[in-house]
Order: sequence, then C-alpha cells, then structure tokens
Amino acid sequence: MTCRDDGWLTTAEAATLLNRSRHTVGHLARTGHLPWKRRGRELLVDETAVRDRVEETARWVSYVRAAAIVGCSETAILHAVRRGDIDRRQVESNAQPALSRASVDQFAEEWAVRQADMERRRRERERRKPSGPPDEEHVWLRPTTAALVLGITASRLRQLAANDRVPFCECQGRRWYRRDHIEQVAAGRRARALGERFPLQGPPQTP
Repeated sequence: MTCRDDGWLTTAEAATLLNRSRHTVGHLARTGHLPWKRRGRELLVDETAVRDRVEETARWVSYVRAAAIVGCSETAILHAVRRGDIDRRQVESNAQPALSRASVDQFAEEWAVRQADMERRRRERERRKPSGPPDEEHVWLRPTTAALVLGITASRLRQLAANDRVPFCECQGRRWYRRDHIEQVAAGRRARALGERFPLQGPPQTP
C-alpha cells in the first residue's frame, strides 16, 4: 500500500487495510476515530492512524471477534472476562476492541480442551445409559420380573439360563427374557409339579 497525498488514503484503501467496508471506514472517520479530510468529493483518512488501528486490531479484539475465534457465544466470552480468563482494557468507545488477543487465543485452547472433555463425558454417559429391549416385536422382561413370573429367585433364574433351561437374550450387556418363553417355562414347571403331586395310577394288578 502506497501513501497518497502525503500520507492520506482513500476509504477503499483504508477498508482493504482494516478488512472492513468503505461504509465502516467512513463511519469511523465521521465519528472521530480516524483523522480525515476531503479532496473534492473524495474522503481521505490518515494512513498512520489506519496502520495504528491495524496493529491495534492484531493485539485487541471485540467480543464478537473473540467469540468467533474461540467458537463459543458472546455470553461465554463475557463470563470468561468476568472470571478473569480473558484480559480486558478500558476503552473510550464501544467501537474500540477491548479484549486482549493473546488472552483470547489462550482461552480458545482451554475452551477446546474443555469441550473435548465434555464430549468425552457425554459419550461415556451414553455408553453407560441402560439399553432398551432387543426388539419391539415381543414383550421382554428383565430378570427380576421374569423370576417373579416363574416363582423363583433371580439367582436361580441365572442358574437355569446358564444351563440353557431358560432362553434369554443379551443386549448391550443386559439380559432380557421374552415373556412368551417365560410363560412356557412356567407352564412346564406347573405341569411337572402337578405330575409329582398326583402321579398317574397304573392298571390294576390281577390277583
């Protein structure tokens, strides 16, 4: 960028340096934030003031810019400033960036680590969250309920399942029993119990 008219820039040239629009540069000039003068119908701004502002922007950022750098909301930036995680300077106008870029960059690294840790914990909670039944086509019972239907203890149910005497299904580390299977087992147990109590009499023996 070369100087024009002994150190003065057009609004277009200043906008390129500041990475802002020509309208914003004109507003900064008219509100007293950049020295300016007119050359005919063209508005010119002081190049030294523009370059000082560029250097200032590299060292100080606004709340909006800080939120974009960190990848969070402006509210999170405000809380970080209040906690002292981000350095803030006193400014005369809201148009001036007030937050230290160095402290914002450091907070961005800490925020990334914190967010990664929160995501890891969320996934861990999801992994530990109790799973549902294997499917929706059947009615499934948990071990305690299945044991009640059979009239036995949960420990005894585990023994029967281990010996393949009661069918079950494992789903994400949890054991499920189909209700129709449990009802069939319960009916078989009742039938055997009745047979033991009332054995069938054989044919009468001839003397």
